[in-house]
Amino acid sequence: MPASMDGGCSVRLHQSQREAEGISEQLSTLSLDGDEEQKNTEKSEKDPRIIARKYQIDLCMKAVEENVIVYLGTGCGKTHIAVLVIYEMGHLIKKPQKNVCIFLAPTVALVQQQAKVIAKSIDFKVGTYCGSSMNLRSKYNWEKELEEHEVLVMTPQILLHNLSHCFIKIELIALLIFDECHYAQVESYHPYAEIMKIFYKVDSVKLPRIFGMTASPILGKGKLSKQLLKKDFCLSTLRNILLFFPLHIMYLDFILVEVFILSSFMHAAL
Repeated sequence: MPASMDGGCSVRLHQSQREAEGISEQLSTLSLDGDEEQKNTEKSEKDPRIIARKYQIDLCMKAVEENVIVYLGTGCGKTHIAVLVIYEMGHLIKKPQKNVCIFLAPTVALVQQQAKVIAKSIDFKVGTYCGSSMNLRSKYNWEKELEEHEVLVMTPQILLHNLSHCFIKIELIALLIFDECHYAQVESYHPYAEIMKIFYKVDSVKLPRIFGMTASPILGKGKLSKQLLKKDFCLSTLRNILLFFPLHIMYLDFILVEVFILSSFMHAAL
């Protein structure tokens, strides 16, 4: 009898152990699922529209539809508008798409700063390239960078070099952003102007959407009539835009927002 009782206790003990192991596995699974759900929630929260102001959303929507240069005062959120444009055009940029967004900034400090802002604001794979990135010297190196990243933030000299050597093709750029675009001045050999003059050609199979932003527009001395602006007058370089009156002016919350709209099809004005 005692042996039988011991046997029964042993069976019950094994059953209890199995039940405990099962509960432990369930708890472990729940914990992992919970962590995954939390990660997904955190990921979905990276929506730049949540903190955007109305004028930023409005300008973003216009920039998605056509090429635009925005003049907006310092501290008014130009970079966040650029982030919104990247976010809204994500269907063209997100992997497995081969197209990318290239964000140009004229200095190393700005490249690093803007790359951090973009990576913090949206869930895109961001690459940063400046003087120290010149070790990327082959087409293979850059093909790998294009495969691994969706937004490439770089100085204009690097893009100009890569376009010149066909390491990057203009057709693969879905969105091209010019920060501090006032550097592209008339009769300038700044890389901004050179990029547009040499590579942004109407006979290209596909051209990128252009978004430029500045707090210091240089409009030049010449003036053009409204009649000329209404005609189908196309531009060959980004710098030429800075000679024109803005086609659209918005006053929002006492902030002057001037939007320069580029023609979607740029012809050489030589």
